[in-house]
Amino acid sequence: MHSKVVHTVHRVLDRAGHPTLRFNFRGVGTSEGAYSCGDGEVEDVGAAASFARARSGRTELWLAGFSFGSYVGARWALRDGRIARFVALGMPVSEDIDGRTFDFLDRPPAPMLIVQGDHDRYGSREAVLALAERLRPRGQVDVRFVADADHFFTGRLTQLAAALRDGLGMEEP
Repeated sequence: MHSKVVHTVHRVLDRAGHPTLRFNFRGVGTSEGAYSCGDGEVEDVGAAASFARARSGRTELWLAGFSFGSYVGARWALRDGRIARFVALGMPVSEDIDGRTFDFLDRPPAPMLIVQGDHDRYGSREAVLALAERLRPRGQVDVRFVADADHFFTGRLTQLAAALRDGLGMEEP
């Protein structure tokens, strides 16, 4: 919730007029519970979406997830079916997450934007492009790479914000 990547996504969406909610998964920071290898965290996404829907009055939401959040967010969004846009950042597609991969993703959960550092050690350019090509026959997938960026977009947050705005069709602030 407090990473610079999550703050950047929050600022971009907030400035574009999209209500945003940042939250910690179970066991992170001062949240209750313990890490459950992704299964319980999928339910955390659902609880956050229910809260956001009740608070905003919107049924269709945009969902963004960074790293592990892209994994559990995609799992939940496929089940929910009411996500208008899915943004995945720093997708760890080159490494298993506790023995889990993105093989479950047989279609984009919604029109999908992937923003990845081109030097992300957890999600190589080749692996991200292969995932996008696998999903494109079943829905819209747009991929943006941030040049010279690692997994955490270190020193490249301005470029990350620009890639988000461009990929989402938003104007510069």
